[in-house]
Amino acid sequence: MRDPVRLRPLRRALSLLPFVGLAWVQVLTPACGVKPPDQAVAGDVPSGCHVVTVKSLAHGSVAGWIDGKATAADGSAPDQGYSFRIELDEVKGHKLATGTFDLSKEASYGDASHAVLVWDGGDDPTTASTVYFQANGTMQLDAVSSPASAESKGSLSGVKLVESKIDPTTYASTPVTDGRCLFVASAAWDTTVAAGTTCALADDCGDTSKNVCDPSTKTCAASQCTSDTACGTGKSCIVQAADSLAGACYSTCTPLASGAGCSGDAECVVVRYDQTLGVCKAHGKNVQGDACAIQDVSTDCAAGMVCSPEHAGNLCRKQCDYFAQADGACPTSQHCTLGSVCSDEPIDPAKVDTACDGSSAEGTPCNLLTGKINGVCVAETAASGQVIMCRKVCRKSTTSDCPTGKSCADYYDSTGVCR
Repeated sequence: MRDPVRLRPLRRALSLLPFVGLAWVQVLTPACGVKPPDQAVAGDVPSGCHVVTVKSLAHGSVAGWIDGKATAADGSAPDQGYSFRIELDEVKGHKLATGTFDLSKEASYGDASHAVLVWDGGDDPTTASTVYFQANGTMQLDAVSSPASAESKGSLSGVKLVESKIDPTTYASTPVTDGRCLFVASAAWDTTVAAGTTCALADDCGDTSKNVCDPSTKTCAASQCTSDTACGTGKSCIVQAADSLAGACYSTCTPLASGAGCSGDAECVVVRYDQTLGVCKAHGKNVQGDACAIQDVSTDCAAGMVCSPEHAGNLCRKQCDYFAQADGACPTSQHCTLGSVCSDEPIDPAKVDTACDGSSAEGTPCNLLTGKINGVCVAETAASGQVIMCRKVCRKSTTSDCPTGKSCADYYDSTGVCR
């Protein structure tokens, strides 16, 4: 039984911002203390507090987080606005459940299972230059799982947040003496996703620990497999999302072969570095060099190409046979790189078994000979410290890729490097 493959671009990791369950939030917007005639106010604005408007709430990078942006109606917010977050977490044995919760009873960040934060000057509230944490208010949870996942539905009412200091070790929050305060009259979010919702990525389907984007219907579905045996003959179990075990069943095909085995308007996409496995993904319309979107169920590119992440962004690139590497396999000025995609990204000038340029990162292609690449820059430990060496790439499934006296040492996925 083979472990499921993870379906993401082979050549480098890509972090995608999730846009699932996007919610706009209606909150009090006039200057502090003024009640507009056409908006309901969830309680009186506390004296001296700045009223903030929250928008663009979506599930964050961690299960149970809902992230957004906040601005102050009186112009007192930073130019870029505040970062806003709701955190649902099972702290000290608390089990998340639906219901109404008094935030004044969770007035320390380290002990809060229902936390509301606003901050400025950093990527995280524990390192921000200014952070605000709840002092009182109400959170209503209409949908939530235990433990927390990417899916939840709820609302805030009359939340006062006070300027605080957060201990980076214990996460205890302490109000700043004579610090500022902010006020959110009301806010609502819904990051739940119904089965059958149209999708392009597993991330479109909410909780990626249990949901996938079905490659055959392009709709959200419950996990279909955890191994190839669950998919049946002619299909492979592919994990679509990072840090998930939920798999989707894809039709398999023979990569880089004529008549690869995909029916209809679909491309056989290489999903193993050693080119031993391909899966069928629907074609898109973008052509060579066009911008494209990384998707789990489509290449977003025309026949023969896939969407490849590069420094210039995601671009449609031709697939190529890295281990055959015949001259002319790629368009002019491009070369076949590990991952079986043509690219014009920089190539380190080092030859195999010599040091790569000091500015080259690990994974940079190297050893370009007559239009072919067969090396990669690898970080290694030497007597003088860490060095970046150009090593020949090899397939762990064969003994023929390395010269006499060398063997294929594990590097990544189904490939290694000759040492």
